[in-house]
Amino acid sequence: MKITNLLFICALLLSIACEDNTNDLEMVEDTNSTNNLKNRTQTVINTRESIDQFQKKLQWVSYISARVIMNKSSNRVELFNYLNGRETVTLNELIGENSNLNFKNEFLNVLRSFINETPPGRDPIHGTQSPPEPLVTCEDDLGDCLSPIHNIVQIAEQFFLRSVLQQNCIELYFPEGLHPLVNPNLPYSVTSTAHPLNYDSFNHGYHHSSVTSDQSDRNGVTKVNTVNTLYLNTMTDNVIVARPYVNQTNCTYPEYLLINLAAFLQQ
Repeated sequence: MKITNLLFICALLLSIACEDNTNDLEMVEDTNSTNNLKNRTQTVINTRESIDQFQKKLQWVSYISARVIMNKSSNRVELFNYLNGRETVTLNELIGENSNLNFKNEFLNVLRSFINETPPGRDPIHGTQSPPEPLVTCEDDLGDCLSPIHNIVQIAEQFFLRSVLQQNCIELYFPEGLHPLVNPNLPYSVTSTAHPLNYDSFNHGYHHSSVTSDQSDRNGVTKVNTVNTLYLNTMTDNVIVARPYVNQTNCTYPEYLLINLAAFLQQ
């Protein structure tokens, strides 16, 4: 009888111990599942923020390029001749270390002027804002973002150029070609925009005109909420699209693997 009771007690204790171990294991699994979910969520958030920053940089590249050809008709002619009928040109060709184009010098001048503005990109006359703000200049390796208001111009300039020339592969796309109107008595206009980096067939942009209006800033720039193929068909603007392109060496862009980067605003 005693042996039977002893066996019963041992079995009971073993059952309790197994149940405790099972509960502990379930708690560990629940904790791991929660942590994994948090990590995946944070990864998604970080990816979205990174894409949003890159999209803003593309807008800036396009915007500054538009200012370059708006500022001087000779820059338009130079770019027109350099394109020689092409619809695309890489940013490295235009402003990379091997470029000797006047376009490069003017691009850097415009970039510096925006970095110098306080606050950047704002027009005190009309109270409007031209390009996206702030001009994001990030050192991706350190996770450090420089604001143009608080940093030395040369440092901010180098961070921006490193991002758009070395850490990314960017090209300018002219869906309507480039028409270098040089008659100073006739108005000239350009619309700058960027690839949305998603499946959308539209994005916001900026209309640059040689004629100012009540809706524009002092440079004749007005924000356009929707730039799409309908916009291309109804406006007579030259349109500049800044977009990434895939390079198997250093620009594989796996996050855009399913997106046709060349299809945006194609007629």
